[in-house]
Amino acid sequence: MQEIRVTIIDIRKAAYCGSGMRVWFKQHGFDLSKFLREGLPVEQFEATGDHYALNLARLARLRCTDGR
Repeated sequence: MQEIRVTIIDIRKAAYCGSGMRVWFKQHGFDLSKFLREGLPVEQFEATGDHYALNLARLARLRCTDGR
């Protein structure tokens, strides 16, 4: 089974802004450069418990299961 990763596709689908994204990634200690290159595991986002992150994780899971 392939690892599900949150990617920039999910950020765009959620319509989250780029500058807010940068701040959020820094606050949570996420590697933005790595994220932009290859995405990050969905579990990393879910572990925050943050509404923003949980929404992105949900979108990533939908994309990977529904092909969207």
